[in-house]
Amino acid sequence: MPALRTRTVSVVVLVVAVLAVAAVLALTLGGGDEAPPTGPRVHISPAPGSLTASPQTQISIRGATADELGKIEVSGADSGDHKGELRPHADGRGASLVLAKPFEPGEEVTVRSNLRSPGVVDKEYRFTVAKKPAKDGFGVAPPVDLSKGKGEVLHFRSRPDLEPPGVKVLTRKPGAAPGQVFLAPKQGRGQDGPMIIDDRGQVVWFQPLTGTSQAANFNVQRYKGRRVLTWWQGRIGLGQGRGEGIIADTRYKPIAHVQMGNGYTSDLHEFALTPRGTALLVAYNPVPYDMRPVGGSKDGIVIEGVIQEVEIATGLVLFEWHSLDHVDLQESYYTPPKEPKTPWDYFHVNSVSLDRNGDLLVSARHTFAIYEVDRESGDVSWRLGGKQSDFDMGPSTRFAWQHEARRAPDGTLTIFDNSHTHAAPPPAQKITDGPGDEHSRAISLRVDVERRTATLDREVDHGVLAEHQGGTQMLSNGNLFVGWGQQPFVSEYGPDGELLFDAQLAQANDSYRAYRMPWSGRPTTAPRAAVEANGGDSLTVYASWNGAVGLRRWEVLAGRKPGKLETVTTVPSTGFETKIDVKTSEPYVAVRAFPAAGAPSRPSKAIRVDGR
Repeated sequence: MPALRTRTVSVVVLVVAVLAVAAVLALTLGGGDEAPPTGPRVHISPAPGSLTASPQTQISIRGATADELGKIEVSGADSGDHKGELRPHADGRGASLVLAKPFEPGEEVTVRSNLRSPGVVDKEYRFTVAKKPAKDGFGVAPPVDLSKGKGEVLHFRSRPDLEPPGVKVLTRKPGAAPGQVFLAPKQGRGQDGPMIIDDRGQVVWFQPLTGTSQAANFNVQRYKGRRVLTWWQGRIGLGQGRGEGIIADTRYKPIAHVQMGNGYTSDLHEFALTPRGTALLVAYNPVPYDMRPVGGSKDGIVIEGVIQEVEIATGLVLFEWHSLDHVDLQESYYTPPKEPKTPWDYFHVNSVSLDRNGDLLVSARHTFAIYEVDRESGDVSWRLGGKQSDFDMGPSTRFAWQHEARRAPDGTLTIFDNSHTHAAPPPAQKITDGPGDEHSRAISLRVDVERRTATLDREVDHGVLAEHQGGTQMLSNGNLFVGWGQQPFVSEYGPDGELLFDAQLAQANDSYRAYRMPWSGRPTTAPRAAVEANGGDSLTVYASWNGAVGLRRWEVLAGRKPGKLETVTTVPSTGFETKIDVKTSEPYVAVRAFPAAGAPSRPSKAIRVDGR
């Protein structure tokens, strides 16, 4: 890997005619007789001709080292010349020009260099900075009536600070894949936060969040070759969120807080890590836009989907994609608002993942479509579903309001189909007609890109309709693991469709997605204990160790002083908190945990028994 260097790029005054974006594109497509620009051929973000760049945008360049890029000159039509630092990407395949001042909303920006890139004419290209809308499109979610919720809220004597919602296991059969279940309960009774449970519904680890913070996309990924916990955390409004990605190690210590660049705030719908030390993140960006083609106002507000690939170690943006540059308003199935200044979420990106060829699979809920996006140019290679599908959609392959499109290990494409006819996002549309037995389903499709055909491989349903949220995961043994989103269920199905595992969160709770993943964590903290005196030498001890995977047994220690404790009894672990009956007259008690693998824990803090 080349040494990381930062150098200052001098910017000179440009004297260029301000051309319309359409004229630039016409010259690009026409070719002309001019010689192609010299220098390396690269791909650039914001893309040439982009209409909705952020005022805080970096100029991100992929395909050349920082030394090969030469002098880059940037000028805004209103803000003038811009100076900045050219910061190399860690993989040596690009650099980002981080500017010292923002652009003005609505202005056209000209970039000149020796670059050769699609959309560059005479060694220069232009993009437009989005205007600032009157409304930001972030709606506050209505309060949840918790009095209607049913189900247990868990309480632990040794951890009174933890009150997660209970999970009731309804079905547990042989054949389920190994690993724990990863949830991020929210909205209902009990605390919100990322939570790991085992197949008995017992809590393994829970991280309560405070204030208005909630979590989503909690699972296990790899960072720097190691297994890590990842989740999105922030504030959730109506259909979108504002927050950041969290990466934690096997000891549950956060090692990175990942945020979007260019002035955007990360949305809850995606936080995916890639093998090159980057994260895929999304944002919902409201921009003023002419909505007359879809019956709206000339001065409307459209919420576009923004996708970024961000370098985790530096925060530099390697790639940025805007739906309005590639997906027309006419593709949306979502009804435009009647009020001219009400933001319209025409696209609603809700998953981004790497395909086998390294490009991006993008799910857009409001266009009923999956898009393959070139990871360098940003071009849409194909559309699956929706109004402009490039594929012959076979029987039962159509989907609607879908979530989480992923390439499965067997090559199929898994999708959570909220409802192929009747599911609709709140609040603008509701289910008002159609058959009463309409269900959401998890599907896998065989997609032949060469022949442009899509066929149904598998489908499962739970008999519930999830109007929003949800996800489908193909496990290594061929089972399908499904989080039912708005509905409080998580399920696992065998290859023949048999329900092998089914669990239910306390009602009024939901989890945006759910996963089954193998995980082995060991907290840095000591176990916790609580003690009840029952009279005489009889005690009840409660022991827990939040985050310890595979606990085998507990050891109770007692003595006359905190530093001089000896083993009194040893018992098997029975769940997150183990209740232990003990006979001892000693005044101090502590516990020690014995995992299935590794050394025992250090003893908990010694507790003095009341009255002794």
